[in-house]
Amino acid sequence: MLNGGREGLFELGQQLQQQGEYQAALHCFLSCLLGLTHVQSFTSLPNCLHQIAELFITEKNGKALQFIQAEKMFYEVALIELTALQGSTPQEEATLGSAGWTTPEELSEQASQAQHLERLAQLCIMSKPHLALEYSGKATKIHQRAFGNDHPITARSLELMATVYAEIGKTEYSSLGQCVSALSKRFAAAESIRDTVNGLPHSHREKHSEIRHRKDTHHQQEDTPKP
Repeated sequence: MLNGGREGLFELGQQLQQQGEYQAALHCFLSCLLGLTHVQSFTSLPNCLHQIAELFITEKNGKALQFIQAEKMFYEVALIELTALQGSTPQEEATLGSAGWTTPEELSEQASQAQHLERLAQLCIMSKPHLALEYSGKATKIHQRAFGNDHPITARSLELMATVYAEIGKTEYSSLGQCVSALSKRFAAAESIRDTVNGLPHSHREKHSEIRHRKDTHHQQEDTPKP
């Protein structure tokens, strides 16, 4: 991954998209999802999902809807978290849940439903990751309402969601095929050159810049028509 991590890679994708290099931009955005372990560790995640959807729309690819739904699921979960942070009171925090589940039986029933949804998500994460995201998202929302956002059970649900997002990115990333390989080599070469230049002593970099400037000046003089 490029220097700057996921955020740096996301910014590069935006630049490439603005330059009209859509396949390269898509490669960057999908790369941002690879190995994701927690949804909060990548602050540009919803924007990244949105950009992927936009690129698929540009290509008239039906997968755009799946990424729109993935973005929607992220915001639904985030909205519950935001509402809990803004509206919670000491009295509410003392109750068993913020959605009216005031008895242990109701809480147990909801927890059981969430566990079932998470099992379904784990079963289809490899074959149907977008469906797995729907299941894991629903389970996360139940856990958020039942236990709050800081509970370990909710944290595990969010981690499962991140794993599903990563699998979605991996699936689409792999489908790019040879394009990914070519772009990866291109970015690796660019990084290698940059790292080599940055590793040179300051005086060497200045000398290299001076030589390049002389060459450019020489070519300009040759191209200038003589009177």
